[in-house]
Amino acid sequence: MMVFTRLLLAYTIMAALLLNGCKKDKYPPRFRVTGKVTFPDGAPVRTGVIEFVPIRGNLTANGTINSDGTYSLSTIGQDDGACAGEYRVIVKQFIFYDKIPKEKHDHGGDVSVTFADEGTTPLRLEVKEKNNEANFQVKYHNKG
Repeated sequence: MMVFTRLLLAYTIMAALLLNGCKKDKYPPRFRVTGKVTFPDGAPVRTGVIEFVPIRGNLTANGTINSDGTYSLSTIGQDDGACAGEYRVIVKQFIFYDKIPKEKHDHGGDVSVTFADEGTTPLRLEVKEKNNEANFQVKYHNKG
C-alpha cells in the first residue's frame, strides 16, 4: 500500500509540474510577420527599423531592416510576430554622416522622413491570425 501511495504522489507531482510548465503566454497571441521594404525603383532599404504601431489596443511590434530590405517582427520575444489588428507602419533610419567619410556612404538610399512618424506615414497593415507577408514601398528623401 505504501508503494502505491508513493507512486500516486510521484505521478501527482509530475502532472502538476507538466501542467505548470504548459501555462499559456500571458500576452495576446502573436502571428509571424515578415516582408521587404523597397524604394520605387526596386532597390532595398538597406538599413533601419520598421515599427508597427497599433491603431487600437494591442502591443507595438518592431524589426530591424536587413541589408537586403527584409525584416521579421518581434513583440515580446525574438521574431514572435505581432498581435492581430490594424497598424500604422513606420520606417526609420539612423545614419550619422559625420562619422562616415563621403566616399563610404554605402548604406543605400535615404528614406523620406514622411515614413518615420506615425502621424504622417501612409503605410498601414492589418495583421491577420496567420503567417503574414507584408512588403512596403517607401520614397527616397529629397527625390521627386
